[in-house]
Amino acid sequence: MLFNQHHDGIAGPSCDRAYLDMMAGFREALELAHDVRTRSLRYICDQTDTAYTAPPPSVIALQVHNALNWKRTDAVRVTLRFPKPVSGFHIEDSEGNPVPCQLESPVPPRLPLHEAEVTLLARDIPAMGFRTYRVVETDSLPPAPRLIPGHTIENEFFRVTADPQLGGGLSSIFDKQAGREVLNLQAGPGNEIVALLEKADRAEPAWECYTLGPKWFSRDYAANVQAWQGPVQSRLVIRGEMRSCEREQIVSLTQGVRRIDFATQLQRYRGENELFVVTFPVNVQNAEPVFEERFGAITKRKSKGKLDFRFHQWRNFSECGARHACQWVDLSGAAWVRFADGQQRPFGMCHLVTSHHPASVQAAYTLQRALIRKGVPCTPVYDDFDAPRRLQLPVEDTILPFPNNPNEDLSLGMSFRVVFSLNGDNTYLAELVTRLPETQAARLQAILNEQQGIALVEDPDMPDGWHPLPVLVIAAKDEAALQQMVQQLAIQLEQTSAISLPADANLIERPIPADGYGVALVNTGNVLNSVENDNTMVLFLMHTAAWGGTPWGKPDRLPFVFIPEHKTHLFRYSLYPHTGDWREAQTARIGWEVNNPLQTVQGMLHGGALPLDYSFLQVEAKQSILTALKPADNPTGRFESHPVDAESKGIAVRLYDPTGFGDAIRLRWHTGITEAHHANLLEEPQQPVALQDGAIEFPLDSFAIETFLLKPKPFAPKGGRRVLGATTEPVQPVYVRYWQHNLGADPIGYLPVAVSLRGEVKTGIHIRQGGVTINTIEVGVVNNLRDSNATGVVRLIVPEGWHTVPAEIPFDLPAGEAQVWKVLLCFDTPRRTGVVRAQLEWDGQTYEDILEVGREYFPEWDMRIERNALVVHLRNGTDDLVHGAVQVITPLETWGDAAGMYRLTAGGKHTQGFHLQPDERAEIRFEGERPPGRGFTIVKVMAHGKVEYRKVQ
Repeated sequence: MLFNQHHDGIAGPSCDRAYLDMMAGFREALELAHDVRTRSLRYICDQTDTAYTAPPPSVIALQVHNALNWKRTDAVRVTLRFPKPVSGFHIEDSEGNPVPCQLESPVPPRLPLHEAEVTLLARDIPAMGFRTYRVVETDSLPPAPRLIPGHTIENEFFRVTADPQLGGGLSSIFDKQAGREVLNLQAGPGNEIVALLEKADRAEPAWECYTLGPKWFSRDYAANVQAWQGPVQSRLVIRGEMRSCEREQIVSLTQGVRRIDFATQLQRYRGENELFVVTFPVNVQNAEPVFEERFGAITKRKSKGKLDFRFHQWRNFSECGARHACQWVDLSGAAWVRFADGQQRPFGMCHLVTSHHPASVQAAYTLQRALIRKGVPCTPVYDDFDAPRRLQLPVEDTILPFPNNPNEDLSLGMSFRVVFSLNGDNTYLAELVTRLPETQAARLQAILNEQQGIALVEDPDMPDGWHPLPVLVIAAKDEAALQQMVQQLAIQLEQTSAISLPADANLIERPIPADGYGVALVNTGNVLNSVENDNTMVLFLMHTAAWGGTPWGKPDRLPFVFIPEHKTHLFRYSLYPHTGDWREAQTARIGWEVNNPLQTVQGMLHGGALPLDYSFLQVEAKQSILTALKPADNPTGRFESHPVDAESKGIAVRLYDPTGFGDAIRLRWHTGITEAHHANLLEEPQQPVALQDGAIEFPLDSFAIETFLLKPKPFAPKGGRRVLGATTEPVQPVYVRYWQHNLGADPIGYLPVAVSLRGEVKTGIHIRQGGVTINTIEVGVVNNLRDSNATGVVRLIVPEGWHTVPAEIPFDLPAGEAQVWKVLLCFDTPRRTGVVRAQLEWDGQTYEDILEVGREYFPEWDMRIERNALVVHLRNGTDDLVHGAVQVITPLETWGDAAGMYRLTAGGKHTQGFHLQPDERAEIRFEGERPPGRGFTIVKVMAHGKVEYRKVQ
């Protein structure tokens, strides 16, 4: 994956050809990872005693695996494949208790069944472990979801209603436990799709949003709404038209799960210059949005307006709140100013305003550190915005505002000010007092006259469209008093994420009640989110974009017009209403659960060393999240030749604190731990960690990321070790100049040993009596390994009528060394065209470089569509062997099981090799369904450092 994260890569390259190559690279990465996971789960299942207590009718062992460090309950959808046809079945847990299950296969099914798709409720799956179920043959089938009257579904947590008159938008989400409505219908329905017209000639189309005003709402399009009820899941299915496409929206409630899941398809999309978003206007008061970052979360501000998104680079023309959210945005708050009478105000992104006095600057730093540790970004500024120094600079060194426009940072996210006054020295505060109503100004002045004073006010002097800005005033008469007061406030924030003040410190005249409620919008890859000024939560789905400077609808670096957005799009997201703030509701864990669904593996009944329900790693923690559990060794990445060895190198465990409060952690490995070390991010051991009763204990600081190396006690697997992933490329030989085929990542193995050919081969006749019969070329071999010699033989392959001296080159290179040999290329016949090949074998792969002599070598090819197959015809019209690969590039939704939750069609092979002798023909078939919604299919042919792309019409 990291090879695809080059500049501009993931965000959307400005080149059509680069986009295709990146999609192919992502598919390869996903399929390799999926293969490793599948093999690993199957290996674990094979080690499990699935025959234990299994009654005779049992036909399948089904394991459900949980990769997160807390036990979970969730719905699991799986296709059961029976070893023999059955007329009925049910699912039991390891103790013989029936498991809720519903049939998803076509109803009525054709009996007997060879396979069946079901959704089961997997309860309390152990942390970092699995639970084993058994499928028992019976004479009846599990119930299927049934169509119910009305447009409402519910579980024990929520009741959800869709309104056909609102285009299938949600007219109610009622939280049964909290006894409150989640949606604010005055601002529109929930789960509403909105299309916004964008500027066609914006500067950087892929990265920039620039809406022009016209909007199309799904509420204005007719929709059909059906409600389905099942023993595990109930669903609302909404189908209707939408701008430039059709849509299908599925809303799901799962028994026992406090979460609302959504799957939205924009089908057969054919529009242009449009931005699509989905909106949820929520009924949450006095809250600030908190956006998850990688390994943390920070508060950011809301939009000034609503559904007006115009920004480019750091410039926020519409002063919107569109921001990156790694997995979720939660409308609640990160830290608060709380008053004794129950009123409160959440902190927003802060300006900390001080004079130039060192004591004030130090006080601001103390509070800044405390706020940042709770996820509140802070920018320290002087009350004169450092204007005297900045005005003397030849070139500006900051984007801070100037005193004549202190609110310029509103568009960049500033939504709160903290002002520090040392004996009345803050000029901003002095001006603020003059802008306040007379009574409020008098109350503030009285507080400022005290030895220590603190008050919350609002600055009314805001640009049009902005609400008054909350300002926390911290004042003292001397340095010691200021330091003492700020230190106490910092301690409160550290312990409670809030500053507690008396009621009379609140000078805001309108009510600011504590809501004690929040809503999280969880994404699964759509990371751009916003919260609008009326608390409408917005998830950005997709927009159409031209390729860089190429006008819309014109070819860029391909010989045809390519618009990847023209397809059927699938988006998955969830809504998580909750009491309390995001920390109390454990929103971070919900984000991980949505993005890491439970996994299944099917096995037969057999003995084994593992019990039916098991946890490999027990993590005792309040909220911390484990993000890595892997062998503490990466020999391939370090160019080392030894295999991965977790027994001697240990296991790497990485955790982080998502809350800003830190945590106390206790780790225990299932077989026991013999030793442990703290490690850096490169997994290099640092100081040792003491064992306590076979476990390790350690504190985790605020938003900290910590890595540990554990040496486990051995486990004796049944049947020995297995290879759990691909070790060779699917197409051999491996062309060492892979980048010429527009392949971003090194081949599997990272080219531990590589061969190269170079030289200019002269073929022209320069005298009547003869011609050039001998050329000198160079063959190079490099040993990229750092820990061992590379020994082998380079074979030189030339056309008939040529030979080389030598024909083979033995090599024995020390670690990290390279060598180049001179080779004579001899023409024994008049032939002067052909391909010179240098090949070597290493670790099960053949590496090759080539020199083309006298002409270029590439196959002729075309393609045709057959039923459920794409057929590529190739012909070698040259005089020498041509080999290469054919690759089919399609949208994510067509990648089969590797696409996980985004799978719409079954996948198949996407890359196949060919070897063509002169005038030989070949037919390469790619089986599988066409991409849904007339999505793109691009065929890429690669050979000898050259590529061609064609679009399937």
